[in-house]
Amino acid sequence: MVAKVAKFAKDFFDDTQGGAFIIAGVAMPVLLGFAGLALEYGSSLITRAENQRTSDAAAYGAAVEYKKNSSETSDNKVKVATSVAKSVAALNGVTSGVTVSFDNPGNAEYVEVSISEDKTLILPRLIDARTSVTINTNSKVFLGTKITPCILALGSGEKDGFTANGGGTYNLKGCGVGSNGSIAANGQTLGTKCAAVSFKNQAACKDEIKVNPKIPLEDPFKDYFNSNMCDYTGSLPEDLATELPPEKGEKGGEKGEKGSGVFKLYPGVLCVDGFSSKFESISSDWTGNGNTLVFTEGVDLDMRGGEKVLSVMPQEMGGFAGVGLYAPKSDITVNGNAVLTIDGLGCTGIIANSITFGGNVTLNVECDNEEHAVSVGPPYLVE
Repeated sequence: MVAKVAKFAKDFFDDTQGGAFIIAGVAMPVLLGFAGLALEYGSSLITRAENQRTSDAAAYGAAVEYKKNSSETSDNKVKVATSVAKSVAALNGVTSGVTVSFDNPGNAEYVEVSISEDKTLILPRLIDARTSVTINTNSKVFLGTKITPCILALGSGEKDGFTANGGGTYNLKGCGVGSNGSIAANGQTLGTKCAAVSFKNQAACKDEIKVNPKIPLEDPFKDYFNSNMCDYTGSLPEDLATELPPEKGEKGGEKGEKGSGVFKLYPGVLCVDGFSSKFESISSDWTGNGNTLVFTEGVDLDMRGGEKVLSVMPQEMGGFAGVGLYAPKSDITVNGNAVLTIDGLGCTGIIANSITFGGNVTLNVECDNEEHAVSVGPPYLVE
């Protein structure tokens, strides 16, 4: 009996028929688990790549929308930018798990979009207790270089922009020049930061930033100003200034002649609906509260040739504090022997459709307010 049992055992172990099936049966669950893990890992990588592209596009869309609404309130800017980001994500098949954040909602330097998606696991459960994996993606878009344009040319036409024709004095502290057209500095280099769609000559400014024409620099007062703010309205200088009496020996000083041609501006916000070049000098009352000259649409400040003098001291109080010239739909031209002097300009001191300054221009600006800084240049992906 012992011999028979021993022979049966030997024959059983020597017989290899069907062994592969036995091994395969034992190994199959493990092989399927690893195969499933590889397949679903690959699928997760594809999902991550797709979500990364989606978060990139959503963040860029949010940045563009935020910049387009830069003049809105903090809540409105964030609301519309967030809505665009989630709409872009939804168009790419991501309808949940989208988070939009800003470093500073009121004056953001970047927008960040994160997508978190839980992907269900099926086959890997054979070797792993986990039922899902979380896929996270993140994109950060910088909104553009910051600049405070104390001199701002809003026009975007071929002949619009800011031009400095040599010799002027531009003491622009804490701010620079912005233009939706071009910037040219002929015979000098402006020692400040400039932002423009184009620069007509090399080294026009100390630092040069390209403005995206699709996201132009905006008028900071476009929703603020109304005619009720005008302390006086009329033609400059006749209706907006007092002509000083002539002194004997001066032009017009003899009896029977007209006034001196020297005018002292009325105080406050002066709305100019007509401009006459028939003056010698116009100036603010330097003992008073200062002025803002607001030019209505189509009325240009044109001082070319002659020895005419315009000297303005901006107001220190009120909504137009620091603003000397506000002419968003008009052109400002000072050339030849004409003299323009403005002391005490603020962070947004001169705004016009186009600005051309000759040699006899002196602008003194003091700005230390970050609230007036705007982002220029196209948004770009940084992370």
